[in-house]
Parts: sequence; C-alpha cells; structure tokens
Amino acid sequence: MRLVDFLKDFLLGIMKLIKAILNDKMSLQSITLVIFIKEICMIPNCIRCNSEYTYQDGDFVICPECSHEWNPSLVSEHVWKDANGNILSDGDSVTVIKQLKVKGSSSGIKQGTKIKNIKLKETIDGLHDIDCKIDGIGRIEISSKYVRKL
Repeated sequence: MRLVDFLKDFLLGIMKLIKAILNDKMSLQSITLVIFIKEICMIPNCIRCNSEYTYQDGDFVICPECSHEWNPSLVSEHVWKDANGNILSDGDSVTVIKQLKVKGSSSGIKQGTKIKNIKLKETIDGLHDIDCKIDGIGRIEISSKYVRKL
C-alpha cells in the first residue's frame, strides 16, 4: 500500500470518527479501541522469521520469537529468498544447487560450490540479485533461485 493511499484512508477514518462523536454514536472506549487497532495494524511482521507477534519500542520493532530488532524506516521492503524459501541477508554463505553456465568460462559453476560473504542487491527484473566472488571465476552476479543457504 502506498503512503498516499494509507494517509487518505487514515484521514477518512478520522473524519468518520469525528462525525460519529458529534452525533453521540460512539463512546470514548470505542474510539480508544479503534485507535489501538490502527496502531497494531501498522506494526510489520518480523523480517527474519515472519512472526506476527512483534512490538514497537521507540523507533525499533522487536520480535520476541527470534529476538531480532530493526528500524522499519531503514529497512528495504525487498526480501531475498533462496531456492528453499529461507531469507538471505548480506554476508551469508550459500551453496549452488545446480550447475550454472558462465559466459566466458569453459567450466561454469558446478553444483555444490560454496559461496561465502554474498552481497544482495535490488534489481528491476529480479535476476542476478546476488553479487559474490567465486574462486577460479572471480566476481560474478547470480540469481538467488539457484542457491541454498548454508
């Protein structure tokens, strides 16, 4: 949901609340409950384990299940996942799940090749979203759908 759409919906909701208050259709407890529900809906799920039991502490959101803390305003919305659906992050070690052909190389990348210290990047088409260095080949970009997290 875009920020403009969210703000529009939020302001329309506030206008309806004010109109209901002026018409004595809602009590103060109902208004408090609606505002509380709105605040809960704005807290995102955990970006590491996707738990819905997150809570906010100042600027940070904290997950009680995996103890991960992050600032939602600094986090990219894109989540990289490997072939098994595990979430990848910068610095992870991965292994290649199938043999890949490489332009300019006679051998390519063999299945089971371990890659250390990957760098993730956002791409428009979603291909070649991992930047890494492989022994014998050098710097290369590969797709996250061909790797598995170690």
